[in-house]
Amino acid sequence: DFEQGTGAYDGQGIRYVPPRFVTDPYMIFLADSWRGMTVFFQIMDTPGALDFQRAGELRIFTYGYTKNLVYADGHVYVAEDQRGVTVVDATALPDGGLVLMDNFDTPGEALDIEHEDGFLFVADGPQGLQVMEILEDQQLEIVAHLALQGDCMGLDVHDGTAFIAADDAGLHVVDIRDPYHPTWLGNVASREAVGVAVGRDNVVCVADQEEGLIVFRGPDLPDDFTPPSAVEDLATRLSSTTAVTLSWTAPGDDHDQGQAALYDVRWANESISEESWAEAQELLRRPFPAEAGDVESMALSGLSAGESYYFALKTRDRAGNWSELSNVTGALLTTPTLADAAVSPDSGDVSTLFTYSVVYQDAEGDAPQVRNVLIDGDAFEMTTSEEAPDYTAGVLYEYGTNLDLGSHEYQFAFDDGHGPLVTTELAAGPRMPPDPFDYQLALIDVGAGATFTMGSPVAPPELGRDADELSHEVTLTRSFRISATEVTQTLYEAVMGQNPSGFTGVARPVETVTWYDAVAFCNALSTLDGLEAAYTISGETYDEDGHLVGAMVSWDPLANGYRLPTEAEWEYACRAGSATALANGELTVETCLAEESSAPDPLLDAMGWYCGNSDTGTGRKPQDVALKSPNAYGLYDLHGNVWEWCWDIYGEYSGEPQTDPQGPSGEAWQQHVRRGGHWDYYARDCRSASRDPFWPNSADDTTGFRFVRNAP
Repeated sequence: DFEQGTGAYDGQGIRYVPPRFVTDPYMIFLADSWRGMTVFFQIMDTPGALDFQRAGELRIFTYGYTKNLVYADGHVYVAEDQRGVTVVDATALPDGGLVLMDNFDTPGEALDIEHEDGFLFVADGPQGLQVMEILEDQQLEIVAHLALQGDCMGLDVHDGTAFIAADDAGLHVVDIRDPYHPTWLGNVASREAVGVAVGRDNVVCVADQEEGLIVFRGPDLPDDFTPPSAVEDLATRLSSTTAVTLSWTAPGDDHDQGQAALYDVRWANESISEESWAEAQELLRRPFPAEAGDVESMALSGLSAGESYYFALKTRDRAGNWSELSNVTGALLTTPTLADAAVSPDSGDVSTLFTYSVVYQDAEGDAPQVRNVLIDGDAFEMTTSEEAPDYTAGVLYEYGTNLDLGSHEYQFAFDDGHGPLVTTELAAGPRMPPDPFDYQLALIDVGAGATFTMGSPVAPPELGRDADELSHEVTLTRSFRISATEVTQTLYEAVMGQNPSGFTGVARPVETVTWYDAVAFCNALSTLDGLEAAYTISGETYDEDGHLVGAMVSWDPLANGYRLPTEAEWEYACRAGSATALANGELTVETCLAEESSAPDPLLDAMGWYCGNSDTGTGRKPQDVALKSPNAYGLYDLHGNVWEWCWDIYGEYSGEPQTDPQGPSGEAWQQHVRRGGHWDYYARDCRSASRDPFWPNSADDTTGFRFVRNAP
């Protein structure tokens, strides 16, 4: 007798939930009609005492007046007299809390509830017995109803039979082996039966408000002399060189049926037999037996690396019968090693056969059961050419394959069948030319319309301001996607079949392109991607170097293909919400270097290449894209590296508010706008507002472009 003092207002029902492992605390679930449900944990140092300090955290208010509850597979199903059945997620216990999931009403008054094999059985007051199936995501569905005499107040389920206490009717007995078709077997009358409990040894007890305790006993059962079956599949798997996991299939109470009562798990440094069983070390923390056929496991840590361990177990049923000794499983706490991980050759192209290789060595001489190389996350099985491999000495494994363009990474993963999985560090390689079509488009979402100030202020003027930057209000109404980087030489060559650049490099921006070259590229890329061309081009003229230097060009603004950004789109994307000279702040150096320190502008140096930092040891030149920090929209190199062509013909700003401006009207041969500055000139040209006119048939090594398309 231990006076707990739960603080419950109106306790109605209680459930005991045994621990998963010996040495862990059990749980008590209390149904309180006024306060929903509370969970208590056993205090391990004080038998019979419950922990009330966490009870406040582990209380959940349900929907109705809680009458009883049942726990199954981490969930609690609460019977509530006005609201049917409420489901509570208790899978986070013991460390976490409770989550109220949902409620499923019943026709009557849910007063008691039981669970068996994925079904709930509800004593539903005047509505008799309700059978509910537990579906996916804990959805409940009533699959059967059995009308019974009296008000069904309580029930207990045992081995396919439901015993139901009914006020003004007594004890009903129902066959529920087929839960979709419950069958009434009979009734024993009493005056006010309100509760029922079924014992393990064929005893049924009924609580009756007038008659008191009524005890029914069925036929005597024979004594149980049948032991559980011996476990035959006990297995060991290493988690590390100091930890293992044991696993096995649970036997039953009688041979392989039912549920046993207790395990005795032991270990020794030598093989275990019946004769040496008593001397083996007993493991105190072990799981309680599950239903026959379920897979059980237990983890052990703190073992000694390099030592041999042997494990075995026996199983006891409730009658005290012990099984025979299980099979004995052993483990040497060493793991295989992997050495000389490599890929050869270390560079190539799509025609190159690359060979991945690693040396596997196992002190026990075990062949690898898993022998994979993971290339870009995909596993491929490796082989050895050795006819009589000596795994204790080390065996070379290889895998050959071709690869696509772009960057790659690899690692090796081997397992000797006993665990753990042994892996090498993730490594980059081999080096391959970048995939030209692996470009990224950033979404510039203007919503219903985005308004910003285009140009630069007159007072106080930005450092390096030009007269053609009159500030004015611009509204963009069309969202668009813009390439995160300038068009690379690799992409340009893949699309156009040539590389006009003066400073070659696969990841450098293409340069020495005319405006006509840029619009022709956009159409060609649209065709490759199956998009509608944005431009109609006719009357083409080419120079001796293959540059398109003249054409009639018209733009369909509604086409979904690639195109050059308008000047307004370019500046909006460049600013990325900023109102300063650079996307990351104000410019402090107008030319190349600060005179007082001979240092580049710190903010521009962080985001772009210009004359103050483009000499990295071999003279000034354009640099690979995306080496500097992006702006807030994820766009690279808008400040410097190369000028970028825009669609617009160059002209003065009107100063009036504009909506989706496309530049002055005119002919394609007139000067067009370049934006962003470049690697070989002053910092002032790299400002967000800086503009530059350039003839569309001209090309030099400071001029490239990026592309956009209308957002779908």
